[in-house]
Amino acid sequence: MHEIAVRKGNEKELVFQIPLSEVYKFNDPEKTKSLVETHKEGLPAHSEMRPAKRFIVSSAGIFFLMIGLMGLFSKNVSFLTIVLLITGFSIIWFFIAKPESEKRKAGAAARQEIKVSLSFNENNIIVRSRHHELKRLWPELIEYKKTKKGIHLNFIDGTVNWLPAEVFYGTDEMNELVGLLQKKITNKQASTNN
Repeated sequence: MHEIAVRKGNEKELVFQIPLSEVYKFNDPEKTKSLVETHKEGLPAHSEMRPAKRFIVSSAGIFFLMIGLMGLFSKNVSFLTIVLLITGFSIIWFFIAKPESEKRKAGAAARQEIKVSLSFNENNIIVRSRHHELKRLWPELIEYKKTKKGIHLNFIDGTVNWLPAEVFYGTDEMNELVGLLQKKITNKQASTNN
C-alpha cells in the first residue's frame, strides 16, 4: 500500500509496499534471480543433502522397501518383513520426501511473503527489504514509462523496476509520483545539456 512519510522539514517521501516478485518481473530471468537473492539475504539457508549421499540413502530405502514387499507377498509374513517395510518407508520419508516437501513449501512461502518498499524522495530512490537496502540516485534513472497497468522505471544498469497500478490509492498518487519522476528526468536532461 502507498504511504507518504514526511521527513526533516518539508521533504516528502513517497513509499510503496510491493511484492518482490512484482518489482523485478520485467527483468531478464538471470538478473531477476540475482536481485531477488540480494533482497533475501539473512533468510536461513536450507541444508541440502549431497547428491552422492542422497543416492546412497534413497537406494538403501528402496532396497529395504523392496525386500519387505517381497516378504509381504510370500506365504510366510514374518516380523522382519514388517520391520523392513517400516524401515524403507521411514528412510524414504525422512531423508528424501519430507525435506524436499519442506524446501518447496519454504520457497513458495518466501516468494509470497517477501515484500519490498520503494521510496522516492528528493535525493534518491530506495528499494528496501527486511535484510537489504539498495539506494539508486536520480541520475541512474534513464526513463520511466506510464501505462494503464503501472509504471516502469528503467535504470542505467539495465534494471527495470515495476510499480503496478494496484499499489496506488488512485490517480492522484500516481500523478504525484509521475510529477516527481518528470521533474527529475527534466533536471537531468537540463544538467547534461549545459
